[in-house]
Amino acid sequence: MKTYASVVGMLSALLLLSCSKSQVEPVNEGENPVAADYAILLQSASSLTQTFLNEDADGLKPNPKGSNFPGFANPDLSYRTDSKLSLFHKTGNCLGEVLIYDFSTDTKDEFELFNDLGSCDITVTAISHTDSRLFVSYVIEVVGKDKEYFVRTVNLASENKVFVDLEMVKRPIGLVPTSNRLFILTFDEDITDQNGISVMEIVSGTLIHEMNLGFDASKIFKNPDGDIIISYPTLHTTLNPNTLEIVYTQYGEGTEPKFIDSETVSFDLEGKMYYQLKTLEGETETIPAVYDFDTNTAVLYYFENFLTDSQLNVEFKVSSATSVQYDDKNDLILIGYEKTGTQSKGGLMRITPSPDLTFVDNIDLGGVPYAIFVE
Repeated sequence: MKTYASVVGMLSALLLLSCSKSQVEPVNEGENPVAADYAILLQSASSLTQTFLNEDADGLKPNPKGSNFPGFANPDLSYRTDSKLSLFHKTGNCLGEVLIYDFSTDTKDEFELFNDLGSCDITVTAISHTDSRLFVSYVIEVVGKDKEYFVRTVNLASENKVFVDLEMVKRPIGLVPTSNRLFILTFDEDITDQNGISVMEIVSGTLIHEMNLGFDASKIFKNPDGDIIISYPTLHTTLNPNTLEIVYTQYGEGTEPKFIDSETVSFDLEGKMYYQLKTLEGETETIPAVYDFDTNTAVLYYFENFLTDSQLNVEFKVSSATSVQYDDKNDLILIGYEKTGTQSKGGLMRITPSPDLTFVDNIDLGGVPYAIFVE
């Protein structure tokens, strides 16, 4: 059974949690889980739609309740908080549309962006939000001029979406708001090829601090405490957003948790992080994984550890994990996945966490799960 705990930091050993496939058994039918309620965004060949699932005595089933989520084109970029998702889709050389959707209140805010710029060629590099503001970083190219870099702050409470643009010296590639500050991951593509962090006070819109991060710092995100996690291939650093102090966590060789490549991350109430890990092993492109920042340990959930060969390749036709979420009410890991041999088809399966790794159930869906929200 290939469920690995990758020990990092001061530990250099790789702990192998060993068992055989014969130990994988379905959940007892007599168990009575807490009623499950999930909102799922499904991705088709061209757009996102929303579906709901809930649970009865027979397991998961579609919930026919209505939704205010509009059909939205497959996004170029997205950013997620606990119950809210912001999406950006480019609609022209210098035009785009934004959707901010709150799954807890079933409300939306949808508007056009960059229609003030006129004729240009624009590349949006990152998006994020707070309850009152949207942040978008972009690169603009005009014929005969050098590239220009900006971070746009949009006041979501204003009737006409009033915005302010902050010009940057380096290319912005990541945006994370926390503690009334916006942390901007940058890349110096003109001179050093190194990354940096620029810190902007959100209210004033002014830069207050710059720091160099060296090479290969290609991802930033926020943990439940509001600290900024800066991810490298062989380590991560934790940046206090108020004092700007940094703590380094170095990985041992062969124990890298590899969350640097995950499209999305989410956390449970204990601060464990759920993500997709790209792997060259097995027949799946990505697998579910969980990283514990307190113990510096990653647990990797290979599909063949909790599915039979028939389930994996014939019944469910699992290609790769596309989203991972934790259901704290039922202590279950939710895995959205894409199917092989079909176009824009997927499913959702549930498992119990390691060390009591058990397959619970599965449901086929009419699209590929893009994001999962536990209601």
